[in-house]
Amino acid sequence: MKKKTCAAVILGTLFLCAAAYAAGSYAKEKLIEEAVQEAQRQGAGQQAQDPQPGYILIHTTDGEAWGFYGDMKIISDGTDGAGIDIDMSGWLVGSTHDCYNPDPEE
Repeated sequence: MKKKTCAAVILGTLFLCAAAYAAGSYAKEKLIEEAVQEAQRQGAGQQAQDPQPGYILIHTTDGEAWGFYGDMKIISDGTDGAGIDIDMSGWLVGSTHDCYNPDPEE
């Protein structure tokens, strides 16, 4: 009788493990699908927005800071397997330059 009970416990445990694994895989797949859909919704919303003025602040390894001001257009963001391609039209100002002002409010 003990052998049958032990076998039943082992089979029951294996069944529960298989069911838990299947449920976890299903939940993971649904979470990934929802994340992709949310990213697509956000991406569509961002593309519909007008460009906002701003700047990029670049810190070099030697302690200098440079600011890029101007227009930027992302041609390829690299998601298609190609490299990242950004068209930038503007000016670059270094921290030692008289016009350097990374905060547009000042």
